[in-house]
Amino acid sequence: MLNVVLDIPRSLTTNKDITEACYQLEEEEDIKERIELKPSDIDDFKENYTSDNALTWYTRDSFLFRVLNKACRMLNNGTIISFHSIIKDLTIQLKQLYKQQIDDGTLNFPLIVYRGQPKLDIGELEKIRANVGGLISMNTFLSTTTYCPTATTFISGADRSTCVLFQITVKNPKDLGKFQTFAHINEYSNFQGEKEILFGMSSVCRVISVEEEDCFWYVNLELTDFENDKHIQKLMNELRSYLYQISGQQAPFYLLKQFFTTSSLSQVKPFTEFLKYFLIDASPLFVANAYNKEGKMKTLIDMDPNLYALTMKTSTAVVHSNEMSIHLVFDLLNNFLYSNDKNIDEQVIFDKNDTASLLCFGGFLLFTGDYDKAIQYFKMLLEHELINDNTKAHIHVLLGSSYIMKKERELALKSFDKAFQSCMPQSIPPWLAASIASLHSTLHDHYQSTNQTLQELQLLMKNQQSDNDDFEKLRLLHLGNVCSEQQKFIDALNYWEEAVEITSYMPSSLVTILKGAIYVQMAAAYFRINNISKALNVMKTAMQYFECYYPSTHRMFASFHFLCGYYLIHNEKPSEAVVYLNKALENSYFSQDKEFLGNVYALLVMGYIQSDNFDLAVEYCDKAEPYISPNNISAAIPQLAAEIPEIKMITTYQDPNHARQVVRTGLLLGKLLLSVNVPNPTTQPQSIDEFIAIADHHRHCQDDVRAQIFYTTALDKTTEIDSKHLWNIYRKMRRMDENDSYKDYFTALYSKYDDENPKHFEIISTIQIILFILSFYPPRTNYSNCIYFN
Repeated sequence: MLNVVLDIPRSLTTNKDITEACYQLEEEEDIKERIELKPSDIDDFKENYTSDNALTWYTRDSFLFRVLNKACRMLNNGTIISFHSIIKDLTIQLKQLYKQQIDDGTLNFPLIVYRGQPKLDIGELEKIRANVGGLISMNTFLSTTTYCPTATTFISGADRSTCVLFQITVKNPKDLGKFQTFAHINEYSNFQGEKEILFGMSSVCRVISVEEEDCFWYVNLELTDFENDKHIQKLMNELRSYLYQISGQQAPFYLLKQFFTTSSLSQVKPFTEFLKYFLIDASPLFVANAYNKEGKMKTLIDMDPNLYALTMKTSTAVVHSNEMSIHLVFDLLNNFLYSNDKNIDEQVIFDKNDTASLLCFGGFLLFTGDYDKAIQYFKMLLEHELINDNTKAHIHVLLGSSYIMKKERELALKSFDKAFQSCMPQSIPPWLAASIASLHSTLHDHYQSTNQTLQELQLLMKNQQSDNDDFEKLRLLHLGNVCSEQQKFIDALNYWEEAVEITSYMPSSLVTILKGAIYVQMAAAYFRINNISKALNVMKTAMQYFECYYPSTHRMFASFHFLCGYYLIHNEKPSEAVVYLNKALENSYFSQDKEFLGNVYALLVMGYIQSDNFDLAVEYCDKAEPYISPNNISAAIPQLAAEIPEIKMITTYQDPNHARQVVRTGLLLGKLLLSVNVPNPTTQPQSIDEFIAIADHHRHCQDDVRAQIFYTTALDKTTEIDSKHLWNIYRKMRRMDENDSYKDYFTALYSKYDDENPKHFEIISTIQIILFILSFYPPRTNYSNCIYFN
């Protein structure tokens, strides 16, 4: 939490934000820690608080330290966000003092300090007792003293069962993490005789021992280094590094990564493609040679599992990687040349006018599902006087997204309209226009007439950006969402395929999460076109991506497990479906959601009927009864419960497949309501685009034979001015993984053109690069779904 709080840009209304947060905490009913605010103290703070006197204010016997510590102990993220400026001020002052006192010898080691706490919650004390040898984190700033008698005065006369004397030992500061900050603050304290040492937020200690003395509990701690949540820390570090690269200070490698990113729908670039595949083969050799030499580059390779994996590929090994190996090498060179042994805090300086920097923390809150705090943060940014109109458009989009997640429809619509109104239409980039249109369309029923905002966005979002740009990836994602809302599922799948195949130069953590989100959408689309088996496989792929960065207890997995169970029931795989559905029930987030529970229980009933386990089917009918709703799957429960005895009898004595047929029939109506089967056209297609559209339909329905017929027919109609179509069709055919026959076909196609005719040069070069790829590289489907970790 401290990591991201320190990155929040300073509010221009710091004192106002803090006093409002204080009043909110004062209103909370807390008998144990009642806070009273005096108007004179508040006025004094508003007039006299400055960044350089934060420590003096914190050590006063006043409201400030009580309110801040209470908010931190309660893990009240909203209040902590309001206090971000003073937390930042205190942390900066402590770091400065820490460095100064290390240099001048004021801090001597080993250092032993004490803290007397007269009343520790019994539950917290039990946790500490049960955690000997483990770590505990201090959620707030921690006041201690080097003089033990001073600490004991705070617990004198207190209840011996709940009062605690902490001893904290600091052995070697060189072994501590960057957040382990502390310093003598006598010169700033209003109680100079206490010999006070203040520890910063997020200080982590190891519990050495817990002993019961005559008058108190004695807890022996040792300040130690610690590991943050690896996934979250990786995500934040990569994001910070990415922001630094795109700030322009490391532009060369950023641009090279962009240059060698897979093209989207645009025309192939022969020179770039040839050079790219040369670098793909050269990358493992470069990394392996660099690893064989001692030095900083070897250290950097050891720190990255993917780079280290490249060292295993020798010059004699016939191994063909993908564009990611090029990106890994560019990242290696970037870190080697630019890091200069500085830590990330010294390198990354966020600019309050930089959109990506401002939105970093809000995006983090969205990723972690803390939508209320994301809304609060984005609202705070909108009040910032220095935020320009273009940045406000981005903020309103994210604010609207947060409202969607909270199911607050009207507020979301207002945010999207404000996003559109915040800047001139011609200045809105295509990806942002598509984003606004996508989010706007989710809030309008597909049968309603398109509103004015969507109409104005249509032309803007169709403008293709750089074909190897991260923003193009986002544009394609949102265009797919718009098509999905319009029930144009084949078009949606085409856009999402393109989005997935752009090998992004964004941080791999974000790419992994983004791909997971795209695959969830694709699974739903495949289900809607009645390709149930494909929907199931894609959904499982989506879960693998999210599992890389989210704990299994995250609420999203309850929905994912439910969907997998639903698809498995449709695929008549009841045993596997039951496993997923029970996992959905284990997620505590939906434990009180009646609609969710009703749907899960209904599917479990169907799963047990499919597997002929009628006793459990009856049991889950009873469990589902309190949650039955006429508007979802659970509506089928009363009829199923009544029919189970007859189903059991017929299945046992007459037709072993009867139970499955009953469930199949029950699901059919719902599937028909959701599915959109695009019929084969009754008229003969004429244009290349029409042939491609029909081929796309057959491919997504996994009728590869018919798809290939229409793709090859489209290719036969290709002329020298249609090289873009040629490249596009080739990439679609390659996704079907029929590689051998395609090589022969493109060889024959190559012979149709005259290499001495200047009009044919472009299409000939396109066919040449296609034949080169088909001859020397495996199909993209062999590696396009791999999950990489930078």
